[in-house]
Amino acid sequence: TIIAKISVDYQAQTKAGETDLPPVVFVVDSWAAALTSSQWDKTGGKDAGKVVGDMGQRAKQLGDVVNSVTHLCAGLPIMVLGIQHIMDNQDGYGRKHKTTGGNKLLYYASGCILLTKKELKLEDVDDKDIKDSYAELDKGMLADVKKAAGGDRRFIGITSTAEIIKSRVSKPFSKIDIQIPYSKGVDPYSGLFALLMQEGIIYKGSPGWF
Repeated sequence: TIIAKISVDYQAQTKAGETDLPPVVFVVDSWAAALTSSQWDKTGGKDAGKVVGDMGQRAKQLGDVVNSVTHLCAGLPIMVLGIQHIMDNQDGYGRKHKTTGGNKLLYYASGCILLTKKELKLEDVDDKDIKDSYAELDKGMLADVKKAAGGDRRFIGITSTAEIIKSRVSKPFSKIDIQIPYSKGVDPYSGLFALLMQEGIIYKGSPGWF
């Protein structure tokens, strides 16, 4: 409702000749957590406590909302970033994860990036400052405590794999790993080398040389 009100207002101002409308970014966290008015009645309203199977209506509603938002924002300085949860794919073929809510949501969105995560070990970190800080920390640890912590194989963050599922401005199914250490957050250069390799800007000429 909020996105629709602002989009309609922007459309009216654009038709009236306004050309310097400020850009707006909406972040929906998440589509799965949104409730319709009827769902709210079952959650905290007059029909609270009644469990009714939706028979796929939930996925249909989510797809309809994304479809509406895509059309509402077309041609306007409005960007909508929506988060949708993922689950393990029960099909033995294809990628390991898929988005919840069916494929309709993907069809209507302008783009989709699938983010999955795994543990980031100290030995796999690219950032020298982080390695140095843990080396300094290890100096004050007893040998058995250091061993219990896992040494260089301890988990110090996550590695997020970002895969382009759908895009209108880039080739699909490209993927990079982004390191996110707990102590510093996202490394702004993480994944850049892999990206430059994919684009052919950096290439491997012979074993051991780039």
